[in-house]
Amino acid sequence: MSELLRTEKLTRDFGALRAVNEVDFSVKRGEVRSLIGSNGAGKSTFLDLVINKTAPTGGKVIFNGEDITGMAPHLIVRRGIGRCFQISKFFPNLSVYENIQIPCIHKNSMTFSMFRSAEGKCAEQVEQLMEAVGIQDSRDKFAGNMSYGDQRRLEIAITLAAQPEMLLLDEPTSGVARKEGYMLMELVVNLAKERDLTVVFIEHDMDIVFNYSDTISVLHYGKLIANGRPQEIRDNEEVQAAYLGGLV
Repeated sequence: MSELLRTEKLTRDFGALRAVNEVDFSVKRGEVRSLIGSNGAGKSTFLDLVINKTAPTGGKVIFNGEDITGMAPHLIVRRGIGRCFQISKFFPNLSVYENIQIPCIHKNSMTFSMFRSAEGKCAEQVEQLMEAVGIQDSRDKFAGNMSYGDQRRLEIAITLAAQPEMLLLDEPTSGVARKEGYMLMELVVNLAKERDLTVVFIEHDMDIVFNYSDTISVLHYGKLIANGRPQEIRDNEEVQAAYLGGLV
């Protein structure tokens, strides 16, 4: 598999605090990669740097062979990186259909004059996405009235509407029951296989991490201290001392 995303000495300082410390990170196409570490390790900040939600202090982000460091976030989305945040981002007073329709139209229409044509093209795609994530029965429901688990599914559909090559997920199972968390991760992994997606996800549930990751990366106080297959991470003494302890 070829490389899709690479960071080179990616760094972010907040005053005297170095939240992300010269991280060299590489993800191959089709990979499901988890990013773990204790609270404050720099995981969410790292993903923010990749999509330039937060500007890096130093280093580079290379996606699909192109240096996207400092590129406007909406252009990074157009390059093919989609991000689901820990706190869901959607319009609560719009229907499920309308929430998915908006990014689809944006993807297919660069100007207002093209809006009507794009709206027609998107109708089938929106229906397919609702079915793909299992929320087709909530088509006309206000997004704000959905269960939290279904809101997470909606956010995944919204992100997929932009037709990304890579999904960045920040705590996708946060706030849902364990069974629903497993169902969400099963959904993500299946979608990745069906749509040739590459996935990087932050997760606190180690059972989910070790069950669904091809590779695991470990951040500790902003530094990347380990990469490896799940069993390699289980057996890594530095990771045990820094983070896992008796968790696995």
